[in-house]
Order: sequence, then structure tokens, then C-alpha cells
Amino acid sequence: MNESTKFTPLEYDQAVVYVPIGIQPHIAYLREPNGDYLPEADNYGKLFAAAPELYEALKEILGFFESGEFIRDTSRDFEQGWHLKMIPVVKSLADANAALAKAEGRQ
Repeated sequence: MNESTKFTPLEYDQAVVYVPIGIQPHIAYLREPNGDYLPEADNYGKLFAAAPELYEALKEILGFFESGEFIRDTSRDFEQGWHLKMIPVVKSLADANAALAKAEGRQ
């Protein structure tokens, strides 16, 4: 993982995502070209504002997997079809790694 990737905390208010420092430079206006609010502006705004924290949390969780601190429970391996239940977990981990790579500019 890219240790140099850093993010400034963001805030969201009424369809504007901004950096809460100084004169509050705007990052994104979540409006239609005519100035109307996008129907999903609140959802996107909250997601954008949470992105730095989500990035750090995901990076930490994946680090636990990479270091071996999260260990697969082998006590259920005897159960029929148990291994098939792990496929979505492996796919989710791959998706998480791809998302981090995108955020870090490695993709």
C-alpha cells in the first residue's frame, strides 16, 4: 500500500463538499448544470466527506489480512459447502484492494 497517500478531512453542507480550513475551498458542487440540487446530492456529499476516513479504515483492515492478524476459521472446513461461502469474502478483499489502488493512483 502507498504510505504517502494522505487526505485532508472533508465536510459536506447543502450540496457542497469542501475542505474545512482557511477560506473553505470547495471540492465539488453537487448540482445540476442549471443549479438545481442533484437528487442524490446528500448521498454523494456524505460519501465524499467520509472518503478520507473510509480510506484509512479500509487500508487498516486490509493490513490486518496481509499481516496474518485476521486468521481464517478452519473449524468449519468439514461442513459441506463451507469453502464456497469464502468466495464472496475473497472477491470483496480483491475489490477492496482495487479500490485502494485506485485511490492511490496505482490503477
